[in-house]
Amino acid sequence: GAGGGESAGTGQLTLRVGDAPVDGASEVVIVFTGVTLHGTGGTRSIEFAEPREVDLLAYQNGATVDLLDGVEVDAGDYEWMRLEVIAEENRNDGSYILFESGEQYPLYIPSGAQTGLKLNRPFTVAAGGITRLVADFDLRKSIIQPEGLSPNYVLKPVLRLMDELEV
Repeated sequence: GAGGGESAGTGQLTLRVGDAPVDGASEVVIVFTGVTLHGTGGTRSIEFAEPREVDLLAYQNGATVDLLDGVEVDAGDYEWMRLEVIAEENRNDGSYILFESGEQYPLYIPSGAQTGLKLNRPFTVAAGGITRLVADFDLRKSIIQPEGLSPNYVLKPVLRLMDELEV
């Protein structure tokens, strides 16, 4: 790699999210507030101007929505990324699950306020190129309703981060 503080240039990063279906749910809305990237050059936080509500059930079977679209970031190797979310207990303006019965419950991510949704998979942003990543939620494995936390449902995300070149 380049030494002496030289920049390797920048590349563009596109991040998409999608999921696998959940039985009985009509909406699974995650409120994203930003994305944090951690690489050899340090940590970069990309804050959204406004929180973005994404109904993951609207993006199934390969359909995705762009969380980042061609955002310019430093080229190079990254160790992990974190999706910043609002998913706290008993919160009405955060992530939630809505069932076909009309019942709606907050989605709570234990320690989510601190750690967000961490994707521990290295990826590389090529200088001058566009890197397209897809974060795939397996919601069927991710959503649980633990006793004693009613009315909250817990989201323990089962996430895969894939490079679109490999898909």
